[in-house]
Amino acid sequence: MAEINKKQYIFDNIDYIENHNKIVNFLMFHNIKHTVNNNGYFVNISIIDDNLINKLYDLIIDLNENMNDSQEQQIYETIKIINENDDNKKQTEIKNKDIRLNTFSNDDKELIIKSKNYKFE
Repeated sequence: MAEINKKQYIFDNIDYIENHNKIVNFLMFHNIKHTVNNNGYFVNISIIDDNLINKLYDLIIDLNENMNDSQEQQIYETIKIINENDDNKKQTEIKNKDIRLNTFSNDDKELIIKSKNYKFE
């Protein structure tokens, strides 16, 4: 990919990264000139050496992919929890359903009716 496209990619995608520690460490390690204020770190990427742009580009791609994997895992876990809750709700609904006497055979009906005369503790 052309260096200009990599710089544009860095510019367009750096805001999507939640944790910038690795990028800050990259800046410090390579002694890349930057400024810092309350809004964050600012770097003029147009003056960074092409070799470092390639490394920074790879780092941002890696961080974005890891973030996407993490988001996918969170979505998977959320779906799993929702499905488990739905299954539990369905099981509770089944447990709470009335069983009609007419679903039993005549012999079973007699036993059920007789059992109502006794208290089981």
